[in-house]
Amino acid sequence: MNPSTTTVSIKAVLPEDSQRVSVFIRQHSGGLQQSSAVFIMHHCASIWMAVQPESQQIMGVIISWLSPSLHSAATVECIVLHPDAHRKTVASALLDTAVNYWQNACLKQLTAPAYPHNHWLAEIFIQAGFTNRLSTAIPTISKQLQPLKICLHNKRMRPRINSANGQVDESTLFHYYQEGDYVWGTYSGGSVERGVLIGKMNAKRNILFHYLQIEKDGTLGQGFSKSSTEYLNNGRLALYEDWEWTGNRSGSGTAIIEEVEE
Repeated sequence: MNPSTTTVSIKAVLPEDSQRVSVFIRQHSGGLQQSSAVFIMHHCASIWMAVQPESQQIMGVIISWLSPSLHSAATVECIVLHPDAHRKTVASALLDTAVNYWQNACLKQLTAPAYPHNHWLAEIFIQAGFTNRLSTAIPTISKQLQPLKICLHNKRMRPRINSANGQVDESTLFHYYQEGDYVWGTYSGGSVERGVLIGKMNAKRNILFHYLQIEKDGTLGQGFSKSSTEYLNNGRLALYEDWEWTGNRSGSGTAIIEEVEE
């Protein structure tokens, strides 16, 4: 059976596939890529392979990973194909899988190597919307991603407006995490030495947070907030909060917290 005429299925790489995928890349990248089994195992959540359903032979691999310096960007490092694969079909399927994954992960940007215009992979990336060339040491192209849902995972945000009786201001930095509908985070800056919060997002994408903080003078504060969420015109995320102190402190107010531009 000719591999180029058979269909392929796209599968997430599992840790037990790491050695096999590493060997495949070394054999079929023309010496341009070397990815160790340890590296692949570490990043396997965002690495996919195209396989023949009958034989499970690998026909292509795409490696992508979260940027270590930008909180809302990821990188497609390479696409490596078996010489018998239908190159454009397999490459497009792998790239579409990576784009969808990172879009669902609420990232804003996906970068990739800038292939020469006469390289067949350049056409694949252009068709997928990679049109912005970045000024980097290694020629790079990028695609802006539009998140499919409200997601605060790995978002860094600062208050833009807060009531006068609030303890956070523009010098306070929040760092949020999210898994499913559960949201948590830490914050510090201004008069706050350290704060933690935890909440749950409902079906309307509003969040009920409970927070606890210690201020720089040693005072403890706690309370809750009801936050509505919105993407601004520039793609950044904003929280519109109605908050209230509880415990030994009374009072309430409103705040607007916006995602920090990288």
